[in-house]
Amino acid sequence: MIRADICSTEHTALFQQALHCTNFKSSSEFLFRERTCAFVKQHLENFGYKINLKMCFPAQLYMLSKSDCRKLEVRPRADFIIKPLTLNDVKEVDDFWPYKSAGSPYIISRNIKYNLSMGAYHPESGELCAWVIHSELGTLGLLYVKNNYRRRGLAEDLVVRICRTLAEQDCDASAHIEDTNEASTRLFKKLGFRPIEYNYWFIRADHEIASKASVAPVAGPYGPNMKKG
Repeated sequence: MIRADICSTEHTALFQQALHCTNFKSSSEFLFRERTCAFVKQHLENFGYKINLKMCFPAQLYMLSKSDCRKLEVRPRADFIIKPLTLNDVKEVDDFWPYKSAGSPYIISRNIKYNLSMGAYHPESGELCAWVIHSELGTLGLLYVKNNYRRRGLAEDLVVRICRTLAEQDCDASAHIEDTNEASTRLFKKLGFRPIEYNYWFIRADHEIASKASVAPVAGPYGPNMKKG
């Protein structure tokens, strides 16, 4: 996956130069921000792709500063055991992920192994009831609460805990949220997150390509990455 980013508009020329140096043939995905959208769209169209941004999984990037993360209150819970996920949870997390693919267990396992995560476990059965992961994109992702355990504040408690941990590591918190995901939008706004801009995911296998293109569309080895992660 290629992530196209830019620090400020002062560096647009350098960004365009770097964009042309990317090895697009070896990547199946292209993640780009609203501020770089015009450059990336033109770059992809130069390869012959027909770009419709509505088909590029648009999601708002929500941010919460580390100083605001420190203000979040962690509520003690006696009805669930809150702790980091383990590799034993990979299959269950994957089964509930809408972007599940042949390679998604690998992605999830690496995030659990190397990144922050939080899970809520039933104190008697040990069942994993809810979870959230800090993805390789640097955003909170895969937030999910099983139907039987909703309306108990689990999603909020997990997000608060992982935000506090990020703040302890001197990091801000962020999340990609689709406009149609009203529940997550309400939750993150309640916690103080604010939308910054849209991010987009270009998946080569999902787009048509003109005959003049020099790069043929191929599916990535792991399928969709942490979209809206």
